Amino acid sequence: MERFEKDPNRNHVKQKTRDEFQLVYRMLRESIGGDTPIATIKRAQIKELQDIYRQLPPRFSSLYPGKKLIEVVEMAKKDGREPMERATEVR
Repeated sequence: MERFEKDPNRNHVKQKTRDEFQLVYRMLRESIGGDTPIATIKRAQIKELQDIYRQLPPRFSSLYPGKKLIEVVEMAKKDGREPMERATEVR
């Protein structure tokens, strides 16, 4: 992930886009591991990531600081928080 982020071909990428990628990186690190070779990642693992992502509430990082994403999903359900809107999710 670090190599991808530091790739000189990505120098044109705006900071907002880089910030949005941070959630994807975080999800991969938490569930699959940051050093896992891409070729070893299974479809089922990606499906799990999608399921977690679709359940995240809006502003989850400020609502549940320091929590792993799976913990956020569990806590948000317990607190009765709705997942983020699909339009937000797709960006």
